[in-house]
Amino acid sequence: MPVHLSLDYHRQHFVASYVLNDSLGRELRSQYPSLGSTAIAKHGLRQWLRLHILAPESLVLPSRAVFLLWHEFVGSRDFDDFAHHAYGHLGERRPSPDALRRRPVTTDTAGLALSFAMACADEGALPEHPSNLPTLFRVDDALALEDGQHWALNCGHSVCQPKDGPRCVYHELGPHMPDELPKEVRFGVPQPFPLTGPRPSGPLFGY
Repeated sequence: MPVHLSLDYHRQHFVASYVLNDSLGRELRSQYPSLGSTAIAKHGLRQWLRLHILAPESLVLPSRAVFLLWHEFVGSRDFDDFAHHAYGHLGERRPSPDALRRRPVTTDTAGLALSFAMACADEGALPEHPSNLPTLFRVDDALALEDGQHWALNCGHSVCQPKDGPRCVYHELGPHMPDELPKEVRFGVPQPFPLTGPRPSGPLFGY
């Protein structure tokens, strides 16, 4: 599939520089009134927006806090203008409002694995050799949300025991890591994602 540099550059530049409304966060604070700063959740939403325009139908949100921000944003007047610029020339990729408001299916390991791989790439890390969790996967733990989605790169056990701790990227998502990422140019990165060639190897892939 050809990569349309000018169109991709402009829409991704728009998303990367988009200014979120200062009032955003009412749903999150309503659910968690004792929260202090929600800055990391907004950083997570900005990362989600950057990724979502590349693969809107395939990604799954790994954060309860970012979902609440996303849900509020989608229901706001600001979203129509955002979507026009972010998805405009790729109208078929813009999901319906119902799809955008739907709560993430957190058992969709393929969607979560793609979200993880793209979030790593967004931060300049190799998805198969991450040294840290990307922002989207750190938000709920950083905010100490009791009912949030908490993640660890590796649980440290031969067999996962998710009821006793955070969800494990190595065991749960590693077997589902994508062979390739969406063929799009990302703002701030001079080259497209490296997509062709053999399946990547590394700790998260088990070899």
